[in-house]
Amino acid sequence: MTTLTEADALDGLRDALGLLKDREQVAERLLASSAKHSFDPDKELDWDAPFEEGKWFWPPELVSLYDTPMWRRMSEEQRILLSQHEAAALASLGIWFELILMQLLVRHIYDKAATSAHVRYALTEIEDECRHSKMFARVISRGGTPWYPVGRAHQNLGRLFKTISTTPGSFTATLLGEEVLDWMQRLTFPDERVQPLIRGVTRIHVVEEARHVRYAREELRRQMVTAPKWSQEFTRVTSGEFARVFS
Repeated sequence: MTTLTEADALDGLRDALGLLKDREQVAERLLASSAKHSFDPDKELDWDAPFEEGKWFWPPELVSLYDTPMWRRMSEEQRILLSQHEAAALASLGIWFELILMQLLVRHIYDKAATSAHVRYALTEIEDECRHSKMFARVISRGGTPWYPVGRAHQNLGRLFKTISTTPGSFTATLLGEEVLDWMQRLTFPDERVQPLIRGVTRIHVVEEARHVRYAREELRRQMVTAPKWSQEFTRVTSGEFARVFS
């Protein structure tokens, strides 16, 4: 894929949102933000602090059974325990998704100029995702819950997707996954009913994922404008299926 410059945008390359932004300028801004606002979860979070009695592991309104007849029959202790297991399940899903995302990013930059800011930011994002996956794994272990892997069918679907996905399809899938989790986590980290460790994990993830979403949005716009028709159609079909699976 040809790298586009601001001159290309000024020559009329646009989508429904307007002129495309310069790829290198976007990456430079994201690199500067990463330098100021990146976190080491092993040092930032208090992993040894005991869980606080009576606090949730996920906002109750986001728990699957919330306000159902079964929920109303459950004790408060059972509800909190369910929130803990569902938080672990979401963390497990996050690890699976981020492993796919890292491989998609590597594929994206494989044949691009390694000295470009665009590639350097992609490598920075991969660093972020490595830390996030380790953080999610550690919070599962800290809570003493099982790891909840996705089913075999979804494992195989993910393996296929990360192998054959088009570049615009990769960034569409990134946004589908990141935006859903981001919405839930933005409700979680300021919620004082939730365990401090969980709030800390979600705060770190929200701050760093905001950059990933920006990178994916800008690149998806560029890819969909420049991709051939077959790639655009293939992206629409596969992205719809990915959204169905992820939901």
